[in-house]
Amino acid sequence: MASAQDNFEPSQVGIGWILDSHIREKLKPLGTEVTFATGNQVYRPGDVHPFLYLIEEGRFSFSRIGKSGRRATFAILGAGGTFGLYPLFLGIPLLYHCECIERGKMVRLDRDSMNALIDQDAEVRWAVIDALARRLKRVTVAFHDERMLPLRHRLALRLPEIADRDGKVTLTQSQLADLFGVSRFALGKALKPFRQEGLIEVGYGEVVVNNPQGLREYGMKNSDLTEV
Repeated sequence: MASAQDNFEPSQVGIGWILDSHIREKLKPLGTEVTFATGNQVYRPGDVHPFLYLIEEGRFSFSRIGKSGRRATFAILGAGGTFGLYPLFLGIPLLYHCECIERGKMVRLDRDSMNALIDQDAEVRWAVIDALARRLKRVTVAFHDERMLPLRHRLALRLPEIADRDGKVTLTQSQLADLFGVSRFALGKALKPFRQEGLIEVGYGEVVVNNPQGLREYGMKNSDLTEV
């Protein structure tokens, strides 16, 4: 099963989701297997790309390039992740780059195949509705977080979500800074109190969450958030 850190969905966007394994098995026979070498583009801004992707291997980043030329990465998805729901159904031009950052393999489904399965299979239909509802919730929470919470609180709330079952977030500090839309300096400054209190450890290419509940409590403290 995919680890949570392989499917990090930053607060800005919340792209992609993880399907139950038995739903994935229903979808896979309807798709086509495609492979990508590291550095290959899946799509670029302006592309109309009506496909749903099930990631089997590797990792894929989602980013935009600003007027200054700086690339802002807002999601990294790995094995077990799924993306492309909105482009599949809406058929609108995409706004971001999707690039393979670790040699990968995916199953790609087209709109006709997906529509037919949704019509025939109530379980798949409700899985899609659930995905849409969860994304709406994430966007609502993100709207609040980005405008109301300091970086340290956002990190405290999100790090436990993106850590795997061993508490590891296997992202470099540069990647983590990009995902939160801040500089490495700002990220390091925000993480420092958590390190000092033993809530996390920062190593080479990873952050280890030692006390997820402690981080959550910090994130909720001095804010108007409530548990939902």
